[in-house]
Amino acid sequence: MKIIIKSINLNLSDREKQVIEEKISKLNQFLNIFDQGEEKGLNPPAEIEVIISKETNHHLKGPIFKSAITMFLPGKNLRVEAQAESIDKAFQESKEEAEREVKKYKNKNKSKFKRSMLRIKRILRRP
Repeated sequence: MKIIIKSINLNLSDREKQVIEEKISKLNQFLNIFDQGEEKGLNPPAEIEVIISKETNHHLKGPIFKSAITMFLPGKNLRVEAQAESIDKAFQESKEEAEREVKKYKNKNKSKFKRSMLRIKRILRRP
């Protein structure tokens, strides 16, 4: 899994980037099904792009920080965004939303696979 971290209108320290990378790497438990085919050359590796930005320089209150996570998965790209008063809150909200989206996508693919296997099973049972 490849993780790309970008910042817009603010500078992230190496420590902040490392913390973001550690938290995003926890998504790997949901994305491991996509990386299994990587060794065999079947699937391209999952890629995650994290963009942390400060919306404006003149605002002092309100949701001025924005976090966007884009996941490039085989067959689909998922994107989530969140805005909050601090970088940490914005990132945490977008990470939680990304986890929900990946779980939903993963379950949808599993159910498609199960339906197709049941269809094949019915065809094979016919005399």
